[in-house]
Amino acid sequence: MTALGQSISRPAGKRDWAGLIGVAGSALTLVITLPKVTEAGGFGLFVNDVLAHGWTLLLLTLAAGTVRTLTLPTFLKTGFAGFFAAFGLAILVGRPTMNRLERMPQLGDVVVMPVVEEILKMLPVLLVAGFALRKKDVRLSVADIMLLGAWSGAGFALHENALFGRGGMDLGAAPPLSLLVPSALPIHTQAGSMLAGGHLLWTTLIALGFGITMLYRKGRLTWLALPVTAAVALGEHGICNAYSDASVRTPAKVAHVLLLGGWASLLLLVAGGIYIYLEWRLISRKRLPAARVPQWILPSAAERARRGQLLAFWQVGVHALKKTGATA
Repeated sequence: MTALGQSISRPAGKRDWAGLIGVAGSALTLVITLPKVTEAGGFGLFVNDVLAHGWTLLLLTLAAGTVRTLTLPTFLKTGFAGFFAAFGLAILVGRPTMNRLERMPQLGDVVVMPVVEEILKMLPVLLVAGFALRKKDVRLSVADIMLLGAWSGAGFALHENALFGRGGMDLGAAPPLSLLVPSALPIHTQAGSMLAGGHLLWTTLIALGFGITMLYRKGRLTWLALPVTAAVALGEHGICNAYSDASVRTPAKVAHVLLLGGWASLLLLVAGGIYIYLEWRLISRKRLPAARVPQWILPSAAERARRGQLLAFWQVGVHALKKTGATA
């Protein structure tokens, strides 16, 4: 995972050969392990699940096109890190933890494992962001960090779904969310229904809050972004586990109401989308010309560097200007 973080500090214009080799190696490992991983649900279900998660990743990537600074190989490596590293660590940590909580399985399913899994899925995001935050002249955007979370969460979800023979794509399961996140599926029990947004949605939400809090940490209320998004994501994750196990008790029912039956994460992501748009509008004050379609989908190294410099101005420089009383 070291190469994952180093890709952020690579000079503009220099091809990331180590990263490309890492992606190729991960892809080859995936192909080799697929027959074993997809034993429960079959290869067809796995492909359907890939399409479901890939659709959301495509929409998010396009939506963030004008402010994105990271390369596609970086996102791919993050996805593979979620698929192999984060999920592998979750199994390694989860099994002994659940064994110790054998007498309190609900505590493990509803509280402990959601926290463990969300932390592990965020590790690839933290690795990349950690390298970026060391710089003052070139910075990431909130959209970059949100996308890293989406890719890591998608990789984790694909491995978990394949292993347990579940997942898939349904554009009509929970409209209008299903049009954006077709991997989100409702859970129906005697206690009621719960929309399971899934790992992609929850990790995207936490990464969004982390990006706002860390990149604009000197803002008046930006420090609230991470605790709020983490609380919603962990809450929905835990409640979904409770509803899946048909072990719904009063605290879960109360949280179910507070989180709007699983729709709270969608509302926060919409608010995050507005924030990302405002971020783009801020850097556009430097008379940033409209991005051409190729630059929007696959921005060049020079374009990514320019965006990073403009983002650095607003994330670091603008606060320095306020302290000195100067104007932008």
